Amino acid sequence: MFLDVLACAQHRGIRPDGTCPNGVDFDKFDEVIHACERTVFYASPLLQPSALSRVWCLFEIMKTVARKKKLLIGLNEADREGLKKLLTDDFDRIATMFSSIKSENAVSTLEEDRIMIFEWIRRDLGPGGFKKLDNIVSGGMRTWMAQASAQFAADSEDAKLLASVGRLFENLAKFNDAERYHRRALTIREDIYGACHPEVASSLNDLAYILNRQDKPDEAELLYRRALEIWVAARGSDHPDMAPTLSSFAFLLRGQGKLDEAEPLYRRALAIREATHGLDHYEVATTLNSLAILLDQRGNHDESEPLYRRAITIQEVARGLDHPELANTLNNLAGLLITLGKVEEAEPLYRRALAIREAVHGPDHPETGSTLNSLACLLKNQGKYAESELLYRRALAIREALRGPGHSEVASTLNNLTNLLKSQGKYDEAEPLARRVLKIREALHGPDHLQVVSALNNFAFLLKKQGKYKKSELQYIRILTIQESERGPNHPEVASTLNNLATLMKTRGKAKEAEPLFRRALKIRAAAHGTDHPELADRLNSYSSIPENARRVHLKRKHSTACD
Repeated sequence: MFLDVLACAQHRGIRPDGTCPNGVDFDKFDEVIHACERTVFYASPLLQPSALSRVWCLFEIMKTVARKKKLLIGLNEADREGLKKLLTDDFDRIATMFSSIKSENAVSTLEEDRIMIFEWIRRDLGPGGFKKLDNIVSGGMRTWMAQASAQFAADSEDAKLLASVGRLFENLAKFNDAERYHRRALTIREDIYGACHPEVASSLNDLAYILNRQDKPDEAELLYRRALEIWVAARGSDHPDMAPTLSSFAFLLRGQGKLDEAEPLYRRALAIREATHGLDHYEVATTLNSLAILLDQRGNHDESEPLYRRAITIQEVARGLDHPELANTLNNLAGLLITLGKVEEAEPLYRRALAIREAVHGPDHPETGSTLNSLACLLKNQGKYAESELLYRRALAIREALRGPGHSEVASTLNNLTNLLKSQGKYDEAEPLARRVLKIREALHGPDHLQVVSALNNFAFLLKKQGKYKKSELQYIRILTIQESERGPNHPEVASTLNNLATLMKTRGKAKEAEPLFRRALKIRAAAHGTDHPELADRLNSYSSIPENARRVHLKRKHSTACD
């Protein structure tokens, strides 16, 4: 065992210029950390450990992580009891404590030591080194917090404690662990109170949320409906305890596209919370954000934008500038602003949301991955390809690690990265990614599902750009077969594929085979949009065998900025 307290000459270690008045103690740090299995960090007081304000402690934590050693947190008895109390009485304080770690504000007895270690942080961790170190420290504490709390809960029959431990694992995106604790809490409450008690409804709500996050919406829906029945019977339809279940159930329904059923639930939850807490309470802000998302999906942007802005104003005052719920609303408002064409206003909102999520959840959490994906899409559409690619690859790594290589979210991010590479003409790099997207979607939906068509389109396009015309032609024929079967022979999407296939034929010198495909595509578009539609004009101009007097002036259409 190595005790840091014995390292009496650490401040005389090596300097960036290579001088070393007394390098013995400093040199031992790396050796000792490498030799030890774990580093124990004494975190007291619990909510603001004094050691986190000391640069040498942060340095040792950084070296521990660099050596891939275990970072454990030590608590005294009073802080252990304090943690138990937080879990059962004030859980929200745990969520915010991780965002308070700011390594750049750390101090040292000697100013020269602080300068020296800051240089090492910048050197070893690169640009944004302090932020990376903050994430390293908070990530270690976050993981330790869940593990320590699990020890408290190992033999506990305290349902409230079990539910809080479930929420800790939920925040780590360890949904299987979270589900286990929520099921235990539910069983205990049913045994104590019976099947129709409000405490049971609370556990049903927690468990349903986790199941929905694990893509088990059918089971989650049954639990939400059961919870609502209990609340109404026990407390009445307008009781404050109804609001969380109404909001969570509405979230599930919105995800299933059942907007007509979800909207009145959100509005009921909002009315209950405004009546209970007043207009400026953080729970009101949470519901405003959720309702605004639904209105966005309906295209009611004029109504959704002020709801987002009102929610942000409330959250900044009631929750602080680093709260995860604020990040959610910033992220959503940024998405709306992009839809409205206000890209310059959206970018700083995404960056704020990303900074909060990295600080609160860590750099590898799905919420962090979601914002990385969204910001990457924005940067791509601004032509900032290098940064966009870095963010897409980070988002992809997060989703592959958490969801597995065959998940739909992995396919979405791969698709976005494919399109980024495609837009830069990097067809050879893009093709294997497009092939992966296609395989994932075929596995998820079957080979003849419409969800597969967009992946096939991308793949066919890339094959064409690489000069693999025969393979590209086979993909377009497959797309056409699926669309005609699922959409009917006269759908506008069929026309698009006919046009793509005809253009490929023409490129291959098969103008005679291309002409009937072009004409069929034009006929479908004329029937669907009328003969004066800009898209029809584009297609007329694109086909040289159409008589000159039948052509129309090319009208430029707005470039799509959509990302998955």
